[in-house]
Amino acid sequence: MDKLGFKEQPTIAYDGKLLTGIYNDQTPWGSAYEAVLDETDNVLTLTSQIAVVEVSVYRRATVPEAIKGSALPSTASRAEGIRLF
Repeated sequence: MDKLGFKEQPTIAYDGKLLTGIYNDQTPWGSAYEAVLDETDNVLTLTSQIAVVEVSVYRRATVPEAIKGSALPSTASRAEGIRLF
């Protein structure tokens, strides 16, 4: 686990429909996710492929200046990976 409590950067694969991943310790994600990107509305929907279906919806939006102005400097870094948006 890193300083923030997350496992290391996973290996991510996307086959045009399903998003899957494996952590550096070779543990697979708990589920694959069907990924649907609606570029018109800037929405990414991820639907888990397990018995208890979970749906996560992400909307791209501009971060308000008030939020940017109050941000603390980052001390962590991440490896460059797939950027879905």
